Amino acid sequence: MSGNKVKIMSQGAMLASLFGVLGLINIYTGSIFDIIFSYIMVLALAYYAYLYDYKAALSVLVVTFVVLFLVGEMFFALYASITLILGVFYGYCLHNNKSKRFSKYGLIVVSALKNFIIFFLMGGLLGIDVYKEGLEIYRDIMNVIPWLKNIVTPEIGFALLWIFMFVCESYVIRSYFDIIIGKLSKRNKC
Repeated sequence: MSGNKVKIMSQGAMLASLFGVLGLINIYTGSIFDIIFSYIMVLALAYYAYLYDYKAALSVLVVTFVVLFLVGEMFFALYASITLILGVFYGYCLHNNKSKRFSKYGLIVVSALKNFIIFFLMGGLLGIDVYKEGLEIYRDIMNVIPWLKNIVTPEIGFALLWIFMFVCESYVIRSYFDIIIGKLSKRNKC
Protein backbone atom coordinates (compact mmCIF):
# COMPACT_ATOMS: atom_id res chain seq x y z
CA MET A 1 0.00 0.00 0.00
CA SER A 2 1.22 3.45 -0.79
CA GLY A 3 1.55 6.13 1.84
CA ASN A 4 -1.25 8.16 0.32
CA LYS A 5 -3.75 5.29 0.58
CA VAL A 6 -2.77 4.72 4.21
CA LYS A 7 -3.31 8.43 4.89
CA ILE A 8 -6.73 8.37 3.22
CA MET A 9 -7.80 5.25 5.13
CA SER A 10 -6.51 6.46 8.51
CA GLN A 11 -8.15 9.87 8.16
CA GLY A 12 -11.38 8.20 7.07
CA ALA A 13 -11.26 5.87 10.07
CA MET A 14 -10.66 8.82 12.39
CA LEU A 15 -13.56 10.66 10.81
CA ALA A 16 -15.89 7.67 11.22
CA SER A 17 -14.83 7.25 14.85
CA LEU A 18 -15.41 10.97 15.45
CA PHE A 19 -18.90 10.54 14.02
CA GLY A 20 -19.40 7.61 16.41
CA VAL A 21 -18.39 9.84 19.33
CA LEU A 22 -20.90 12.45 18.15
CA GLY A 23 -23.52 9.69 18.09
CA LEU A 24 -22.69 8.76 21.68
CA ILE A 25 -22.84 12.38 22.80
CA ASN A 26 -26.19 12.68 21.04
CA ILE A 27 -27.56 9.68 22.92
CA TYR A 28 -26.32 10.93 26.29
CA THR A 29 -27.80 14.38 25.73
CA GLY A 30 -31.22 12.96 24.90
CA SER A 31 -31.07 13.38 21.12
CA ILE A 32 -31.40 17.15 21.29
CA PHE A 33 -28.44 17.66 18.97
CA ASP A 34 -29.57 15.37 16.10
CA ILE A 35 -29.68 18.01 13.42
CA ILE A 36 -26.66 20.00 14.60
CA PHE A 37 -24.46 16.91 14.76
CA SER A 38 -25.72 15.71 11.39
CA TYR A 39 -24.73 18.96 9.71
CA ILE A 40 -21.35 19.00 11.43
CA MET A 41 -20.86 15.50 10.07
CA VAL A 42 -21.98 16.59 6.58
CA LEU A 43 -19.47 19.44 6.53
CA ALA A 44 -16.64 17.19 7.71
CA LEU A 45 -17.46 14.50 5.15
CA ALA A 46 -17.82 17.09 2.38
CA TYR A 47 -14.34 18.36 3.21
CA TYR A 48 -13.04 14.78 3.19
CA ALA A 49 -14.65 14.14 -0.22
CA TYR A 50 -13.26 17.45 -1.45
CA LEU A 51 -9.72 16.44 -0.43
CA TYR A 52 -9.76 12.84 -1.64
CA ASP A 53 -12.71 11.62 -3.71
CA TYR A 54 -16.28 10.49 -3.45
CA LYS A 55 -15.27 6.80 -3.32
CA ALA A 56 -13.28 7.33 -0.13
CA ALA A 57 -16.14 9.42 1.29
CA LEU A 58 -18.68 6.70 0.48
CA SER A 59 -16.58 4.16 2.36
CA VAL A 60 -16.51 6.53 5.35
CA LEU A 61 -20.29 6.88 5.04
CA VAL A 62 -20.78 3.10 5.16
CA VAL A 63 -18.43 2.71 8.14
CA THR A 64 -20.19 5.61 9.87
CA PHE A 65 -23.55 3.90 9.43
CA VAL A 66 -22.16 0.70 10.97
CA VAL A 67 -20.60 2.61 13.88
CA LEU A 68 -23.76 4.63 14.54
CA PHE A 69 -25.88 1.49 14.26
CA LEU A 70 -23.67 -0.22 16.86
CA VAL A 71 -23.79 2.82 19.13
CA GLY A 72 -27.49 2.36 19.47
CA GLU A 73 -29.99 4.91 18.27
CA MET A 74 -31.61 3.72 15.05
CA PHE A 75 -33.21 7.01 13.99
CA PHE A 76 -29.95 8.96 14.35
CA ALA A 77 -28.01 6.26 12.50
CA LEU A 78 -30.41 6.38 9.55
CA TYR A 79 -30.89 10.16 9.62
CA ALA A 80 -27.18 10.95 9.82
CA SER A 81 -26.22 8.37 7.21
CA ILE A 82 -28.79 9.62 4.72
CA THR A 83 -27.85 13.23 5.45
CA LEU A 84 -24.17 12.44 4.85
CA ILE A 85 -25.03 11.81 1.21
CA LEU A 86 -25.30 15.60 0.88
CA GLY A 87 -21.71 15.95 2.03
CA VAL A 88 -20.49 13.28 -0.37
CA PHE A 89 -22.29 14.98 -3.26
CA TYR A 90 -21.04 18.47 -2.48
CA GLY A 91 -17.49 17.25 -1.90
CA TYR A 92 -17.69 15.40 -5.22
CA CYS A 93 -18.78 18.59 -6.98
CA LEU A 94 -15.91 20.59 -5.52
CA HIS A 95 -13.30 17.87 -6.00
CA ASN A 96 -14.18 17.50 -9.69
CA ASN A 97 -14.62 21.26 -10.30
CA LYS A 98 -18.28 20.99 -11.28
CA SER A 99 -20.09 24.23 -12.08
CA LYS A 100 -21.74 26.24 -9.33
CA ARG A 101 -25.10 25.73 -11.00
CA PHE A 102 -24.66 21.94 -11.03
CA SER A 103 -23.61 21.84 -7.38
CA LYS A 104 -26.36 24.24 -6.29
CA TYR A 105 -29.27 22.56 -8.04
CA GLY A 106 -27.85 19.09 -7.58
CA LEU A 107 -27.62 19.69 -3.85
CA ILE A 108 -31.24 20.86 -3.83
CA VAL A 109 -32.33 17.68 -5.65
CA VAL A 110 -30.29 15.44 -3.34
CA SER A 111 -31.75 17.30 -0.35
CA ALA A 112 -35.26 16.73 -1.71
CA LEU A 113 -34.59 13.01 -2.13
CA LYS A 114 -33.03 12.83 1.34
CA ASN A 115 -35.99 14.53 2.97
CA PHE A 116 -38.44 12.35 1.06
CA ILE A 117 -36.64 9.23 2.30
CA ILE A 118 -36.39 10.48 5.86
CA PHE A 119 -39.89 11.81 6.30
CA PHE A 120 -41.98 9.39 4.29
CA LEU A 121 -40.15 6.09 4.36
CA MET A 122 -38.63 6.42 7.82
CA GLY A 123 -41.80 8.08 9.03
CA GLY A 124 -43.67 4.95 8.01
CA LEU A 125 -41.18 2.78 9.85
CA LEU A 126 -41.21 4.91 12.99
CA GLY A 127 -44.90 5.84 12.95
CA ILE A 128 -44.57 9.55 12.19
CA ASP A 129 -47.41 11.09 10.17
CA VAL A 130 -45.70 13.77 8.10
CA TYR A 131 -48.89 15.18 6.59
CA LYS A 132 -50.44 15.61 10.03
CA GLU A 133 -47.30 17.35 11.28
CA GLY A 134 -47.33 19.58 8.20
CA LEU A 135 -50.96 20.54 8.82
CA GLU A 136 -50.08 21.43 12.39
CA ILE A 137 -47.30 23.72 11.16
CA TYR A 138 -49.75 25.22 8.64
CA ARG A 139 -52.29 25.94 11.39
CA ASP A 140 -49.61 27.55 13.55
CA ILE A 141 -48.53 29.81 10.69
CA MET A 142 -52.15 30.72 9.91
CA ASN A 143 -52.73 31.66 13.56
CA VAL A 144 -49.89 34.17 13.29
CA ILE A 145 -50.81 35.41 9.78
CA PRO A 146 -54.60 34.89 9.46
CA TRP A 147 -55.04 36.82 6.17
CA LEU A 148 -52.81 34.26 4.45
CA LYS A 149 -55.42 31.53 5.02
CA ASN A 150 -57.49 32.78 2.04
CA ILE A 151 -54.46 32.63 -0.28
CA VAL A 152 -52.61 29.47 0.74
CA THR A 153 -54.43 26.15 1.14
CA PRO A 154 -52.96 23.46 3.42
CA GLU A 155 -51.68 21.44 0.45
CA ILE A 156 -49.96 24.43 -1.14
CA GLY A 157 -48.57 25.46 2.24
CA PHE A 158 -47.21 21.96 2.79
CA ALA A 159 -45.54 21.96 -0.64
CA LEU A 160 -44.09 25.44 -0.08
CA LEU A 161 -42.68 24.41 3.30
CA TRP A 162 -41.01 21.39 1.70
CA ILE A 163 -39.49 23.45 -1.12
CA PHE A 164 -38.34 26.06 1.38
CA MET A 165 -36.72 23.32 3.45
CA PHE A 166 -34.82 21.85 0.46
CA VAL A 167 -33.52 25.20 -0.69
CA CYS A 168 -32.54 26.36 2.80
CA GLU A 169 -30.81 23.10 3.65
CA SER A 170 -28.69 23.19 0.52
CA TYR A 171 -27.92 26.88 1.06
CA VAL A 172 -26.79 26.30 4.65
CA ILE A 173 -24.50 23.45 3.62
CA ARG A 174 -22.96 25.44 0.75
CA SER A 175 -22.53 28.59 2.84
CA TYR A 176 -20.93 26.92 5.85
CA PHE A 177 -18.71 24.79 3.67
CA ASP A 178 -17.51 27.84 1.73
CA ILE A 179 -16.69 29.56 5.03
CA ILE A 180 -14.75 26.51 6.22
CA ILE A 181 -12.84 26.22 2.93
CA GLY A 182 -12.03 29.93 3.05
CA LYS A 183 -10.65 29.67 6.58
CA LEU A 184 -8.68 26.50 5.88
CA SER A 185 -7.17 27.85 2.67
CA LYS A 186 -6.01 31.01 4.48
CA ARG A 187 -4.52 28.87 7.23
CA ASN A 188 -2.64 26.68 4.75
CA LYS A 189 -1.15 29.71 2.97
CA CYS A 190 0.55 30.93 6.16
